[in-house]
Amino acid sequence: MTDLRIGVVAEGPTDQIVMRHLLTAYCKVVRPDIKPIFKDLHPVTDRTSSGSSEGGWTMVYQWCLNNPPLARQSQFAGAGLFDGDMDGLTCDIILVHMDADICERIRDKSDVKPVPDATAPPAERGDFIRKTILGWLWPTGSEPDDRHIPAPAVEAVEAWLVAAMADDPEPEAVTDILLRLLEVDCLSRGRPFPKDGKAIRKSRVRYEDIARRCAGNVARVAERCPHFLSLANVLFPAHASPSDRASI
Repeated sequence: MTDLRIGVVAEGPTDQIVMRHLLTAYCKVVRPDIKPIFKDLHPVTDRTSSGSSEGGWTMVYQWCLNNPPLARQSQFAGAGLFDGDMDGLTCDIILVHMDADICERIRDKSDVKPVPDATAPPAERGDFIRKTILGWLWPTGSEPDDRHIPAPAVEAVEAWLVAAMADDPEPEAVTDILLRLLEVDCLSRGRPFPKDGKAIRKSRVRYEDIARRCAGNVARVAERCPHFLSLANVLFPAHASPSDRASI
């Protein structure tokens, strides 16, 4: 079995939790010869922390600014894929996540035009996030490589959890996805919906529990969330060498 070290830059620690559990579950099905090892590059938090105040899209943007291509190559990239002498920070791949629910809010930080509004199809909103991340990672004059993978989630990674637990045919099209996840989670645990409930609380403990339960239904996530499937197929191509990958 080959270790694949995946550095994750995300909006928050709960996003990292969801990606780690669901992508690992997908990998076990399609590429059992690979062992994904996830390294939280940002935010970096104590595993015992219960909160998720750190992060947000502004911090993903700042991470890209603070880690330009040459700095990333020096600090994170190492000598090459699957190098056996890598240190604790070195990654085979760097995955950069953002939710599509912030499309309108990042218009001033993105060179991608036009900016899709809330009524745009999920594919357009995800493509805007993908191209924006690529622009942040590779400023003018730099050359992109296939070891940096943009990971848009539409409208958020919570859509992946809803896909695993409910029968929503298009979770990526649900605009109030945090409310929907709260409804689905309460139903799955046989608990009453909280009075005046508006969104699920983003605690590490709760998301670890939900993500573990959802991992067993990862096929449903891949079937109903095209952006998850696209990301998973780039990370773990079913019929190619792990080092033979193309950028999304």
